Formats: sequence, structure tokens, C-alpha cells
Amino acid sequence: MEGGRRPAATHRADGHAGSGPLPGRGAGLCRRRPPRSRWERRVRGPGAGRRGLLPGALPEGAWPRPAPRHLHRRGHGAGGRGHPCLRHRALGRGAPARRLVRDLHPPQGLGWRAVPVLHRDGPRTRGGAGQVSALVQPWEGELKLNGLRVHYFEWRGRGQRPLVLLHGLRDSAYYWQDFANRLLDEFHIFAYDQRGHGESEHAPGGYLVWAFAADLAAFVRELGLERFDLVGLSLGSRCAMAYARENWHRLGHLVLVDMGPQMARRGAVGLKEDMTSSASRPPSAFSREDALAFLRQQWPSLDGPSLERYLRNAFVQVDDGAYVFRYDRRLADITTKAAIVEIDFLWDALTRIRCPTLVLRGEESPILDEEIAARMVSSLPDGRLYVFAGTGHSLPRLRPEEFARVVRAFLLDRPPPAP
Repeated sequence: MEGGRRPAATHRADGHAGSGPLPGRGAGLCRRRPPRSRWERRVRGPGAGRRGLLPGALPEGAWPRPAPRHLHRRGHGAGGRGHPCLRHRALGRGAPARRLVRDLHPPQGLGWRAVPVLHRDGPRTRGGAGQVSALVQPWEGELKLNGLRVHYFEWRGRGQRPLVLLHGLRDSAYYWQDFANRLLDEFHIFAYDQRGHGESEHAPGGYLVWAFAADLAAFVRELGLERFDLVGLSLGSRCAMAYARENWHRLGHLVLVDMGPQMARRGAVGLKEDMTSSASRPPSAFSREDALAFLRQQWPSLDGPSLERYLRNAFVQVDDGAYVFRYDRRLADITTKAAIVEIDFLWDALTRIRCPTLVLRGEESPILDEEIAARMVSSLPDGRLYVFAGTGHSLPRLRPEEFARVVRAFLLDRPPPAP
């Protein structure tokens, strides 16, 4: 070691950390299946790796997965048991965060944050009035992508298929907490705060769609995702189209949620006025109680710990103690003249995307109207459309159960559920 510094940790095929670069690493994926660990034999059973984890699921070998990032070799089991530091932290016993970070093997980047995690072993329980209880809390990490510090979440359940989720304008990655929990039996899920949003850095270079797509390319490269499914909502849909234009061969499925290459006129005019006025007036300030009440109204399905985490992801506390939204107020640029130059590029992108693609539209959405949605599907070589009756733009929030059913069926190549 030079100057007392440890060499950068890298992933070996057995899931533990080594020092120095790995020859022929292949973007973090193992060409051969690594030896199964005691954790794998205990949690996934003796047949793991030779059959699908769920009835009707694809064999594991059909979907490349990220290089394993197990915990310290003491392992973690099912049902919430795991690394002693995690148990102490979750129970508030003050385990040192430094030790927790040291015992994790992060991807290349800035490393993991010390946060509690809950693992489940069995179906999720549901409370009354359609509420979801015992939600799995994601891991958190930070990466350096294209010169920016980017914060992300990772939901680890039983599923092995990589799924990347892109949030919309003025939102953050924790938007996907409810949806991710509904798909943990089939998928290993990642979502990051896009530049200028959530806990990621603001971007002095601007917010054109090419920059967002470059961040996505860097993100999946750092995590070693060679093939994955991709879901993009609103702004995330535009980012997904731009990325898939040249990288569709890396996508198993693509889902574009209520946003096309251009907005319907009604939505474009309203959003432009809203963004322009919000950029010129002071940010809205909330008390802590009001901010939590706002999130609770938006997401009645989230439990208390999830609302608290969403508060930290979407809001920041300023000097006077008030809470304001974290997003960069210069994001108005992407809804005014800057977005015009992207329209032709994105329409052309749709004609080049050859992976199975699902366009989702809210029947009453002002953002994606019937005409633009139909043109999108006709432009896509393998496109299809699903319309959510009687609802608007933010489909994962407005119709969480139906949205999860439709997306799951599409990603697993099953027939669409009845409306």
C-alpha cells in the first residue's frame, strides 16, 4: 500500500473483494457461473442456478446479472437476519457507520452509504384499505458519472433479472418505492436520482436529453449490467428513448410511460408556464409535518419509514428549518426552447429501437395524447400500447396495482391483464 491507502476494491467471481483490476472483467459480469456460496445454498436452495426461481420465470442463465455484491462473508440470510452491523443499525443500537461501509463491496464509484436494509422471505403482507405494510427498504449508493455525483437505490429481493427505473421531471428515485416492492419476487431493481434531482448533483452543463442518456449509459456500465429491462416515466421516458436508440440490443424490454418525443399541446403549454413561473419565484417551503403530509397524500400506500426516507430524498432542509424540494430550478430549460431540438431526434430513435417496447398512457393525461401515442407505436418496430382508463399522467402513483400488473406481465412475456 502506498501512503497507507488501500487499493481499490474490485469484484472477484466469488463475490468478494480483491485488489487491482481484473483481466477480461467484462464490465463486471462473470462469463462462468461462480462457485455457489453458503449464503446461496442456504437462501436459494440446492438447485439455484439450474432452474428459475419462480414458476414460469426464465432460467437464471438466460439473464446476465450484475457481479454479486454480497455482504461480508458472515453473510446475510432471509427474513431480515444479516450482518450484525445491519441489525444494530436497524434497531438503533449505534453500530459504527464506518464499519458497515467497510464490510460492503461497492461498485466502482463513491461507495455505499450506511443505511438499514430489510430482507424478506415470503409474500409481502398487506394492511387494510389497500395499504402495503413491511415495505423493503433499498440499499443506497453513490457513483461518479460524467463528472457528477449520482445517488441511487437498489432493491434486493428474490428476483435476479436486472430492472432499471427512471423517474420523471422534478421527482426523485424513491418515487419507485411502492412499485419496486411489488416486483421484488422477479427482479433486482435499480433507480437513480437523475442529474439535478433528488440527492444527485446539479448539472452546470445543462439538462438536454443527450446528457440524461449519457448518465444512464454510465450508470449501467458502472454496475456491470450488460442486459436489463428499462422503465422510464415522463422525463425518464425521453431519456430511455435516447439511450435505446443506440443501445436497444442491451434491453430485454422497454417501457415508456406517458411521454413521447413531444408533448401534447395542452400539456406543453401548461408545463411551460408552470416551470417558467416556478423558476422566477422563491421555492415553496414546507414544515416537516406539512412535507410528510404532502407525501402521505400523494402515496397512501407507503408506510412510515418509507415516507421518512422519501422526505430526505425529495426535500432538503434549509437554514431556517423549512423543507424545500431538492430539484434544480434551472430544469425549466428542458421544457422550453431546449426541448424543441430533441423532438426529431427522439422520433427517429423510435424507428431504431428493435426490442419489445410498451407504451403506457393515461386516458386523461395532458402530456401524451391519443394521436402521439398511436404514432409512437406505429414508429416502433415491436411496439404495443396500453391505455389506463380514467386517469392521468403519474400512472405508478395513480394506479399502482394496475400499473404493476401490466408492467410485470409485459416484462415476463405474459398476456396483458384484463383492464
